[in-house]
Amino acid sequence: MVGRLSGEKRQDLLFEAGNSDDLAKKIDMWLDDKEELEKMRKVYSESAEKYRIEKSMEKIEEMFKDEIKEYGI
Repeated sequence: MVGRLSGEKRQDLLFEAGNSDDLAKKIDMWLDDKEELEKMRKVYSESAEKYRIEKSMEKIEEMFKDEIKEYGI
């Protein structure tokens, strides 16, 4: 099952990987419920911020700096 990025998992937002009919049902659900779509758009957008390349690079640099400090390189 393919889920969403936010913390809470809801069965109605999951679809079976490789099952285009199931995916189509989920897309229709979003098209029919604009209020829920807007709510979840915000949730997804906030969740995606954690995975921006800039954030990832900052974390990698921090890890390297920590290792350099620890091993005196």
